[in-house]
Amino acid sequence: MVLQTLDEEQAIKQAKLAARQVEQDKVLTAQLPPVIRALDFADGQTHAFSSDTLEIAYELRVPSGQPVERIEVLLDGRPLKAVALPLGQGPAPSSRTDKLSVAGLPRKDIELALIAWSGEQASEPARLKLHWAGPQLEDLLKPKLHALVIGVSDYVAANLKLDYAAKDAVDFSGALQGQEGGMYSKVEVKRLIDREVTREAIGDGLDWLEQQVTHRDIGIIFVAGHGVKDDQQTYWFRTRASCA
Repeated sequence: MVLQTLDEEQAIKQAKLAARQVEQDKVLTAQLPPVIRALDFADGQTHAFSSDTLEIAYELRVPSGQPVERIEVLLDGRPLKAVALPLGQGPAPSSRTDKLSVAGLPRKDIELALIAWSGEQASEPARLKLHWAGPQLEDLLKPKLHALVIGVSDYVAANLKLDYAAKDAVDFSGALQGQEGGMYSKVEVKRLIDREVTREAIGDGLDWLEQQVTHRDIGIIFVAGHGVKDDQQTYWFRTRASCA
């Protein structure tokens, strides 16, 4: 410094000014708030989610070197939870990454915000715009439809053959499946046509229907083909191999 100024007194003044500037910079740095950034979530973009629990990776920078005690999570501007951070010995690292899990999210479009707190200093919020891509609530309330659909046109006995029974079963199955997402949240059809229609297959189909249908669902049995009544007036549906 003396060589630069060729004046010892002036060099001392400049050294003091430099030292004072360093101290001022330290004071200013110590007053800077923490900075938090959500990784994998681009600023200004909307991201889809389909679960009520979301894991968020974040980067935390601490210019002041002061410890960050907690991260506050806001849901649509309202406090949702606070995540306490462990406090280490000595100054906080200037930068680190970690993850936090947020549960209890509503099934709708929302905005989350992360705020890091160091004493009374709060970071600028890291905002996450989220679009609900899972099933809508009204879909969850709709019943499911389960149907056992049977049609026999090609009977073994020539005098029992029909023209449209199997086709009716196929068309009816298609009409039911077209209701998925409309009246019903889900449509499941077990269809037996012509050669598939045996006594065992029908029994298995009835067992399947009984297992699938709950008190909130709809169950349908559709049969197209020949039927007959016995002496007790009990109705019997003819399988493909039934005799005339």
